[in-house]
Amino acid sequence: MMVHSKGAFSTVCHNINACLSVGEVLKTSFGPYGKDKLFVHRDKRNQKVEGNVLVSNDGATILRHLKIHHPAARIMLELAIAQDNSIGDGTTSVVLLTCGLLRRCLMLIHNGIHTNIIIRAFRRCCDCVLNLINETAIPLNQSNRYSIFEAMIKTSMGSKIISRYQTHFTQLLLNALKFIENGSPLHSSINLLRNIHIVTVPGASMGESSLLNGVLVEFIPKEGEVYSSMPFKKEGGVNVLVCKLDLEYWKSSFLGAKIKVDSHTKGEQITQRERDLIQERMRAISLSGVDVLFHFGTMNEFAEENLTQFGVTVYNINNFVDIELIGLCTGTLITSNLESLPKLGRAQSVDLTKIGEKLFLRINEQSNNDNNNDNSRNNSSEENNNNNSNSNNIKQGICTVVLRAPSESLVQEVERSFHDLLCVLNQVFPFNSSVIGGGGSLFLEAAQRLTLLNSNMDSSNEQFVDLITHYKEKEQVCIQQFAEALEELPQILVKNAGYDSLALLLKAREFHKQRDLFSHSTHPWMSVDLDSGTVKDMVNDLQIYEPSTLCKSVIQSATEATEMILRVDRVIINPPREEIKMHS
Repeated sequence: MMVHSKGAFSTVCHNINACLSVGEVLKTSFGPYGKDKLFVHRDKRNQKVEGNVLVSNDGATILRHLKIHHPAARIMLELAIAQDNSIGDGTTSVVLLTCGLLRRCLMLIHNGIHTNIIIRAFRRCCDCVLNLINETAIPLNQSNRYSIFEAMIKTSMGSKIISRYQTHFTQLLLNALKFIENGSPLHSSINLLRNIHIVTVPGASMGESSLLNGVLVEFIPKEGEVYSSMPFKKEGGVNVLVCKLDLEYWKSSFLGAKIKVDSHTKGEQITQRERDLIQERMRAISLSGVDVLFHFGTMNEFAEENLTQFGVTVYNINNFVDIELIGLCTGTLITSNLESLPKLGRAQSVDLTKIGEKLFLRINEQSNNDNNNDNSRNNSSEENNNNNSNSNNIKQGICTVVLRAPSESLVQEVERSFHDLLCVLNQVFPFNSSVIGGGGSLFLEAAQRLTLLNSNMDSSNEQFVDLITHYKEKEQVCIQQFAEALEELPQILVKNAGYDSLALLLKAREFHKQRDLFSHSTHPWMSVDLDSGTVKDMVNDLQIYEPSTLCKSVIQSATEATEMILRVDRVIINPPREEIKMHS
């Protein structure tokens, strides 16, 4: 065992400095005017470049490609990955806010304030900011949903590589949201990351990205098959079966038993019987009315030939995620039992199409009106009606976005940017969601609220009266440092845009100091317009929004990560464990 540092004070300072070095890397990539990072992978001799280069300004992507060895600094990496997995955006914000809090903790520790006092004060500050978000959040309703969606798409796209084609991608996403909402049952759980399928094809401009209704699956033809000779299209409504079956020959061995024959003729009879069983089951599939069968994995050639003879087109899909999407799109369950087939799915058409140099299988979704007409015409019994209602609950609106870019590295960055857009929209797509003003306005308002709380000027608000009476002088200093750390994020935004951050934030702060009779801010969404370099209302003037859940997650995660690092007083490095040898 090896102790990494000599004392608790030096350990905390060393850990904080290691985390601050990570924040310095991300600081210049924050905001719509942040810079990109270029990663080049080299071999062990540092001579030969291996693979493609990576260009990105996403916080989680940058940290994933950094070689971080310090154990405390790796907390920043885990923090960004957790934010990326839970919310999908705000990875740079949560790391920079954590570094801002740690930088002020370092000063407080040097001034003799114990880490437990800092942690206690920061917890109270976090609760106050969360209460502020709940008070000022703007709820979404049926009348303002899509206008706020459009504003949020433009806001989130401002710092992405696709911002040049803002109008094109905004309209594309809005059309996708309307299609999914119209094609899914009421009160169904919609996950945009699942219902919007992303396909990347290099070799064209980003502005040529398109939206297709239904599922688009990359299709690899069998050896010897030619694109023009394949079944190209089947329109007029297609009955679909999605299955994951073991359609190989039924083996003669079962539970270790073996069949021995004394002549070659008897062996051929057993093989023929196996073929007859397969043929009977394939005929049963064709008699159920199946037009197209999507099979997970590779189907046996004899079974596929029989289905083709019976007029059933077979497509082998090797990706199970694609199989699930086809089932949701057509409204059918994935079956593995030929004895009781589920209700067949319906598709408008199934065809093969070529985009760029790739061949895709396209399943066009059938509208709900067509499904209802078909079901009322074909299903009259009570049992069929029950199956019909179950299948309608299964069916959801599925669409595919084809992302284009000139090169492979660029199309990967476009995919990452588009994924972040979907993650942001996924937080506000439910009907009970809410938003707040963007551009750092919430952090400025929270900093002003904490400053008023700290100076006992907000005593008219009952929820803070009890807290104020318990604050001591040291905790008041910690609260003020928490407020200054919140203001650091808007300061970095303005600085990266090339403006005088001190002068502009002073003007914005004056607006946040204006209070009504109930000590509520009259201008809670004032911040700096990075395009013009003036102070404006982010909601009323610029329509810049952020999900309230995103801001809550950033505040909570940054506070908890700061507390975790402050609680570490020793770094102990254990040697590799020796293998335990069993005595004979």
